[in-house]
Amino acid sequence: MNREILQNQYDAEMERKVSLSSAVNVPIVALTVIATATSTMILKLPYSHSAFTYIFISIVAISVAFSGYAVILLFKSLVGHNHAKLPLSRELKEHYEKLISWYREQEEGEESSVQSANQDFEDYFNDCLIEAADINSENNIIRGGYIHEATVNISRALIALFLASPFFLYVKINTEPPVHKIEIINHDQGKIMNDKKQTTTSKPTTSEKPQGPPVKIFKDNSNKSSRGSDKKG
Repeated sequence: MNREILQNQYDAEMERKVSLSSAVNVPIVALTVIATATSTMILKLPYSHSAFTYIFISIVAISVAFSGYAVILLFKSLVGHNHAKLPLSRELKEHYEKLISWYREQEEGEESSVQSANQDFEDYFNDCLIEAADINSENNIIRGGYIHEATVNISRALIALFLASPFFLYVKINTEPPVHKIEIINHDQGKIMNDKKQTTTSKPTTSEKPQGPPVKIFKDNSNKSSRGSDKKG
């Protein structure tokens, strides 16, 4: 069989594997946008016991279910698939040399041994191409199916979100905002009142009569000096 055909098939499946890995990015971005819009609507909705509110919640729940299933499908498209590739070049070279040695041991001539080894290696390499291409093709078909199904569910989630938007707007426009009781406290006035209370409740304190400083007692040698002067006189 022509090796070029097998090689092209193998290369095509490897390229498709890479393209499928890149194709997951678009659904992930779409899911991010849907999740952001859904969370914004859920948080900003003024909930009330009305039919429109319940309808909105039901439709959003359906959208979330489709989005969650799409996430599972995308995860399955990325995980759990074993792709096949050709052996390393070093391993192929070793196998080719072993084939030549084996045919030489069969008491064949040098030229005949090389020709037989070449033909055997050619058949072996073609079988590797066929096996790897088949495995990769099956995995790519499964992965492509998961991505396609995820894209369909993302579209359903987006449609459900659009259907929920009118109910969201109706509830938000027609629901009166809650009345909050606000009490304004003047901290400066409260401080003045507290100061007045403290001045009125505090009693005047009576101070004691001031006393003079006490007499200081210290040691001095003035008596001894006076006695000495008397003796000299």
